[in-house]
Formats: sequence, structure tokens, C-alpha cells
Amino acid sequence: MNINDVKEWMIIADDDFGSAKILNESVHKHREVISYLCAQAMEKYLKCYLTYNNIVLQKTHNLVLLNDKCIEIDSSFDRIKMECAFKI
Repeated sequence: MNINDVKEWMIIADDDFGSAKILNESVHKHREVISYLCAQAMEKYLKCYLTYNNIVLQKTHNLVLLNDKCIEIDSSFDRIKMECAFKI
């Protein structure tokens, strides 16, 4: 595991999620942008977990695929399977 890669994924994911939270608190809700940023954050959190577990990542934005890889390591990721399949 490369701890620097894990930290980098976490920082970027936190930034995406933080930006979504700020937009969600605004008067005019930019729902499409908020949804996009949440999906981006989720992708990076999943990649962070996989990197932490020494899984070599292919280039993908597919949350279902990333979540399935996480499920192979820890079955509790099955709880978010439906959310990962949700299309923006």
C-alpha cells in the first residue's frame, strides 16, 4: 500500500464532498452539480479503500464496478450497492 496515494484519494474525495455540501446549503440548489460532486466523492472514497487494500485500479468512473471490488474485500459494502447503481 502506498499511504500517499491513499491520503491523496481521501483529500480529493473530501474536497468533492465538501463542495457538494456548500452548494447544498446555498439558496439556489444546483442539484445536478451536487449530484455530480457526490458521485465523484464516492468514486474517490471507493478508490481510496481499494488502494488501501493493495488493489491495482484500472481507470474507471464506474461506481458499480468499484463497489463490487470493495465487496470482494468486505461484504458490508453490499449495503451501498443500490446507491452506486443510481444514475445521475
